[in-house]
Amino acid sequence: MTAGGQPVLVIPEVHETSFTIDIPDLKSLISEDLSGKTVIVQYSGTVTEEAVMGREGNCNSANIRYSNNPHGTQTGQSGNEFVPFFTYQLEVDKVDENDQPLSGASFILERKNEDGSYSPVSDEIVSSDGTVFTFERISAGDYRLTEVTAPAGYNLMDPVLFTVTAEYTLTRASMPQIDLKLTDSEGNVTEGNPDDGKMVLKAVNIKGVILPSTGGPGTAMLYGSGVVLLLASLLILQRKHEKE
Repeated sequence: MTAGGQPVLVIPEVHETSFTIDIPDLKSLISEDLSGKTVIVQYSGTVTEEAVMGREGNCNSANIRYSNNPHGTQTGQSGNEFVPFFTYQLEVDKVDENDQPLSGASFILERKNEDGSYSPVSDEIVSSDGTVFTFERISAGDYRLTEVTAPAGYNLMDPVLFTVTAEYTLTRASMPQIDLKLTDSEGNVTEGNPDDGKMVLKAVNIKGVILPSTGGPGTAMLYGSGVVLLLASLLILQRKHEKE
């Protein structure tokens, strides 16, 4: 919270789905006159399983109750300010290189932080039989989808970086108009469904064995094995020559 541009530390009284900030004497917390100054309360919350995904949205409201008589106990109250909050869902369809459903994978979805690091948005999603993985109640931002376990006989897919963007227009006469998009790191854009907030991402696995890259430890092991075989061959030839 800030008052007149100065930070103010306050501890809210938290209820199940709301909170209250009670400040008996705001002037005692600020070193300057607050006449005509702006008081700003900033807060963040956790999206619960009850949050509705898509166009319907979730409405937050707030109001201020204040003293309007320094010599009495009368108070005034502002009208409620309403701010909608929208949340969405990601559906990952696991397929092979022929676009056929593929089971036996597991994924983890992470959101990018301001410092460039990533934090999981949920636990690892595992499915031995299913081919569709759903991550619910995510917001706009940058994400990384990582395959933890690949289906048997397939290579792990590279992590997928993508951005969720959502622009909406509020009107009093109708439901909000939402433009929901998923853009991957190569610039490919997938339109989302604004009604239920669903975005679909295909995750493709390819069969076969990926050879180690040049200079990597796998390459060194292959080189080492080749040298051992070559030395063994020379030793056999030398012993054969001595016998002759």
